[in-house]
Amino acid sequence: MFNDSPKNQYRLEGRVFSGFAHPATGKIHRLRILTGDQRSTVLSRLAMDYISLFGLFATGAMKFPKPGEPVPPLDEIGLDLNPPDELRAKLQAAANYLPDSQLRVDYGIKLSQVAKDNQPVPRVILLSEGDQKNVPPEFYDTFCYWFLSTASPKELANRMETRFDAILNLVAWEARNAANSGPSTSRQIYEEILDQAIADAEVTLEPLLSHAPSKVHALTLKTVVYMLLARERLAPDGFFNTVNSNVHIAPLDYFTDRENWTWRTDRDGFWQLLAEGLLINTELLWQRRPKDNLDNAQILVDVLQFLEDIVIFLPRSKGVFDRLLSE
Repeated sequence: MFNDSPKNQYRLEGRVFSGFAHPATGKIHRLRILTGDQRSTVLSRLAMDYISLFGLFATGAMKFPKPGEPVPPLDEIGLDLNPPDELRAKLQAAANYLPDSQLRVDYGIKLSQVAKDNQPVPRVILLSEGDQKNVPPEFYDTFCYWFLSTASPKELANRMETRFDAILNLVAWEARNAANSGPSTSRQIYEEILDQAIADAEVTLEPLLSHAPSKVHALTLKTVVYMLLARERLAPDGFFNTVNSNVHIAPLDYFTDRENWTWRTDRDGFWQLLAEGLLINTELLWQRRPKDNLDNAQILVDVLQFLEDIVIFLPRSKGVFDRLLSE
């Protein structure tokens, strides 16, 4: 078995294991260095970067003051609602740019290929607070919606906080700051944070970790598991069950085969194994999705996009680590 972790109820409930403090005991392992303002600044920048590739502003008009009245700060300028017909037209236009895929598992692979070419794909739609009632039912699960009262950087930062890119970048920045005042490198500290979260969650990575072809592959595996632990509502158990099943069907193929893949991807066998562990579970979640309630559909879509963002990250992990962390 590639994962023989004991049952941990806190982990199975989707509690957040961060590597900074144990979610059950409250034991603090490492103090966070970044201040609230610093985190907000990072999240605002990440939100704009993410929106440029995967987002679409479809908010109503801004409620500017009447002529002669002072212009308030951006975070005080409200947003008008979209007329129902106009909102439907905006969502339909955005849907025309989505990858053509019958299965969510294939959708994740296509997103990864599109991201490689930096082709914008609307996945997150920014709407005005109150537009919830005007979203047509057929679009409940098509996009992830951020309903905004203003278009301020602070509000965008709050919406970004639980996305994959945000968690990864904030942990890396914590590691870089800690490395400035000690002998360890930022990559070493980053890995220590991951290791602590994995230990708190009582997750066993061997022997899968020993099959990692390189240090980058090993760190990527730890990052995948950490992300499943650090995101509320997720746990790595389903991921490991799929990995175990796939390796049982095709032993060694994922660790030696660089040419024959289940899906046409740019990954080697180890990347492929991790991608399948994520995407097959994504498909299972998608098949059980609620379709008749916007709030419930959005909870699931947000989780699915988080998993797909990990898949997009996999083949780019070395470049991401080189950019964010020093060895």
